[in-house]
Amino acid sequence: PSGAEIEWKNKEEEQNGDATEAITNGIGKLKVLDMDENTKGIPKFWMYALKNANDECLMGMVEVHDEPVLEHLTDITVHLNEQQNNGFTLKFHFTENAY
Repeated sequence: PSGAEIEWKNKEEEQNGDATEAITNGIGKLKVLDMDENTKGIPKFWMYALKNANDECLMGMVEVHDEPVLEHLTDITVHLNEQQNNGFTLKFHFTENAY
């Protein structure tokens, strides 16, 4: 099989025709706040992750005045202290900012 023979169409699509196209028309034009075509990852991901973990895991350490600087946090990496086997070090990576 080739071409149109390969395509799977269910009976509802055949009956509705372009109805599906009308429903999805324009979805690609939606703009998400704080994002454009050059945005990498999820904006402010770490700020939201830390805020959501704040009550139980972080015991309230993240406060409202911390949020502006956490908006610039782009990554958190961990370094295991294998030789001494006595813990780990977290490194916080930020974009350039005023803080």
